[in-house]
Amino acid sequence: KVHPLWYSNFEWILFLCSSVPAGLSMVIAVSTIVKKTMLWRCDDNFKTHLDSLTISLAKGASMGLITYLVLKMIDLAHGNKWAYLATGWGAWYLVDILLGSLLPLVLFAYAVHHNRPGLARFAAFITIFGVALNRINTALIAFNWNLYQDIPGWKEIFISITLFSLYIVTYRFILYRLPILYTWKEAPALATEPA
Repeated sequence: KVHPLWYSNFEWILFLCSSVPAGLSMVIAVSTIVKKTMLWRCDDNFKTHLDSLTISLAKGASMGLITYLVLKMIDLAHGNKWAYLATGWGAWYLVDILLGSLLPLVLFAYAVHHNRPGLARFAAFITIFGVALNRINTALIAFNWNLYQDIPGWKEIFISITLFSLYIVTYRFILYRLPILYTWKEAPALATEPA
């Protein structure tokens, strides 16, 4: 039922390969949000090493994105789906690929080469958007493409928003109480005097 451009015999490996840059980009994005919203909780070790860690994660994300793009091209060639690219669905597929994978790959490469952590953070947010767009295309937009478009109901949207809100609240609860953004400091031991 999925449009041939999004359906593949290699779908499992495409999802696996795209989850690697998505996960690395999510770490970059969350650390960026934490730095902006919870700076008082971050110690100097976190603040001083964040830029170099961001560049290192951007290197991994760019390698994951190039692997994903190569596999997508192999999938197009293997399924001989080139004719679909000339249709309206093909244009949407190209938006999915260019905006969600190729643009962040170029931005990551530039950021790593010129040591620009701010640009790497921007590329991470675009990567997250691109992977989410690809999942939505596969599961909703390109599903039943010959018959009708499956639009989620208000209950499904409400449940999704509730779950994501619970994730955010739980994560913030953990960040407030565990030594993730700062180094744990032991309480000084009381000196015992001999009697």
